[in-house]
Amino acid sequence: FDILIAMIECFTGLLQSLMIRKIGRKMDEEFYKSLLSKDVEYYDGKNVGDLSNKLNHDLMSLKNLSTMDMAGLFSKIFTLIWSLIFMLKVSPKLSGLLMVCMMPRFGLIWGVKDYVRDIHKSINKTRGSASAIVTEALINIRTVKAFSSEEKEFKKYQSKLDSIYQDALNLSKKEFMMNMSRNL
Repeated sequence: FDILIAMIECFTGLLQSLMIRKIGRKMDEEFYKSLLSKDVEYYDGKNVGDLSNKLNHDLMSLKNLSTMDMAGLFSKIFTLIWSLIFMLKVSPKLSGLLMVCMMPRFGLIWGVKDYVRDIHKSINKTRGSASAIVTEALINIRTVKAFSSEEKEFKKYQSKLDSIYQDALNLSKKEFMMNMSRNL
């Protein structure tokens, strides 16, 4: 029964992560699209850096609903240490056997962590490129408007979001695998 609950928790975590990433992408698209649709007069007296910052940081804080709860992490670490001490006192041989059996799980987690770190790096790099597209378009908004290039600029940005979204999906899948290996 506990295994079923653990599997359901992991699966709902995956669905939540995917949903949050999809909502975050839609928020990025809609905000940038609204910036491109504004009249040129809207930008008079506006700081391009502030607008770009809103897209990159303010929306990011809304999207970070799925970040790990640090208190929960410390609680799990404390529980793990306490459990190990208790198990060693009760039966050192059985504890040793359990630790040997757990090694493949830790190996899987250890192996996936580098891949997860690389995906995070890729997402950050692509997000920087997307930010550069936004900043450049907003700095040159009069030219963008004069040549009716809003759709072209939006598609360039959307292409970067596609890349970020694909990396994020891969990340969610790897995190799901890590959570399944931890919980089973």
